[in-house]
Amino acid sequence: MKDAKVEKRRLQTLAEAAWEDLHNAREEMNREHDEMERLKSANDAVWEEYRRVKEYNNARIESLKYEADRLYQSMSSCFDRASNEYEYGDKAAAKSYSTEGHEYKDQLASVNDEIRELGAEVKQARSYAESQTSRRDNSAFNTARSRFLELKRRHEALTAEYRSAKAEAARAEGDFNAAQERFKVAQKAFKDKLQDVKNQKEHRINEEDRLMDRAGIPFSYRRDCKVRRNADGSTDFFFGGLGSSDGYGHGHVSMDGSGNVTYNRDVFDEHGAQNFTDYQERQRESVRQHPGRFKNFVANAFTVAGITGTMLNPMDYGPFDQAVDYLDIRHSDQMSQVDKGRWNPDIGGE
Repeated sequence: MKDAKVEKRRLQTLAEAAWEDLHNAREEMNREHDEMERLKSANDAVWEEYRRVKEYNNARIESLKYEADRLYQSMSSCFDRASNEYEYGDKAAAKSYSTEGHEYKDQLASVNDEIRELGAEVKQARSYAESQTSRRDNSAFNTARSRFLELKRRHEALTAEYRSAKAEAARAEGDFNAAQERFKVAQKAFKDKLQDVKNQKEHRINEEDRLMDRAGIPFSYRRDCKVRRNADGSTDFFFGGLGSSDGYGHGHVSMDGSGNVTYNRDVFDEHGAQNFTDYQERQRESVRQHPGRFKNFVANAFTVAGITGTMLNPMDYGPFDQAVDYLDIRHSDQMSQVDKGRWNPDIGGE
């Protein structure tokens, strides 16, 4: 831990010195940048004045050129007419046109002189701009910038090393406190989880007890009863099996989402549709819907059992189980040969 602190202080000193160098390099780079920008602004101002003179004079020159063309045409016309009048012998008219032509010529010369002066002003403005423009030498700024970037990289590297050493020293110093804090957090999380598990278990036990009360599960089987919640909201209870609650010979009770028992088979009872709570009603409904099929079933049963001379109207005896009970009582020996399960109230039987 001591070595880590010494290394941290050494790197901190180097990083602070590097920061001071970086600060000075930044100041130098900023000064060179400001000087570069000052020269650029001065040059821009000189050339902006040149552009102003050029644009104004060029516009004036274009206007004067149109004026010069007009004066030249007028001058030429006067000299042509003076020549014609002279040939025709009208010397007075010839002199008048000649005088007017010379006036146009003088005006044309004045316009051309102004054009030349304006062009000379543009050239003079350019020469002045070129003479006043300082050639920008960015080498000083580039040198200062390179030094700044180099010192910046050095400072960043030392800062990273210092932070790493600082983190290492803090880690070494805080290992015990961190471990102790982790233990406290883990201990609290364990206690909270344990309490949560206890609460969930108690809630589940209470809820399952309530469900087993509604399902009518015998108390002797409740401790090991397996409760299965289904996605449709129904619940299945398995109990009393050999080796496990749902092992061989287990009882089975199903209850729908509304708490109504829909299936009830006791321990070691036979599997089958008779365990559905609405089994009797389904049989009655099947007999009502298919009286002819039921009558055929009974007739076949008589044939198999060898019973003769007995008439049986299924509607006189109610549902299938009552009719079969009647046959068992009257003809027990013969009815032992009949497969009573052939009548399936769900499909009507044959």
